Amino acid sequence: VDLMAEDAVRARAQGRIGDAETILRTALENDVRHATARLTLAQLLGDEGRTDEALDVLSKADPAPAVDQLRSALRLAASKDVDFDALRGRADAGDLDAAIALGNALAAKGDSESALEVLLAAVQADPAADEGAAKRAMLDVFNVLGKDDPLARKYRARLARALF
Repeated sequence: VDLMAEDAVRARAQGRIGDAETILRTALENDVRHATARLTLAQLLGDEGRTDEALDVLSKADPAPAVDQLRSALRLAASKDVDFDALRGRADAGDLDAAIALGNALAAKGDSESALEVLLAAVQADPAADEGAAKRAMLDVFNVLGKDDPLARKYRARLARALF
């Protein structure tokens, strides 16, 4: 299974996405707990825009930082195709759902600091809104950035102050 996972990585690098997917699915049929095959398949599916399938593959993965990071990135990526101006207008008018969607979209676009600023404002406005959706979105951004990222550390502290 290790060799199959390596073959799939090579196939993917060569642009043979279908072959890579087939190899990875076969590898997982042989060893459902193979972490590299599962993570690589989820990455491949995510890159192909098949976010729901990728999240399903990750739902069967053992807990690991790389799994959490990819899961967060996939959830954020699902938010990238939005009308930023419309969301910003609604968020500025106090619509917390729009603020969360805007924060997610900004993060998906790669503007993590603006995303965290928007999401922090939503947390400060109502920490319990939608069962803490703004906080969860911030945690996704933190996961994507990584625990040692200075921006993540800065906003993690600001989030803690807002909540406590």
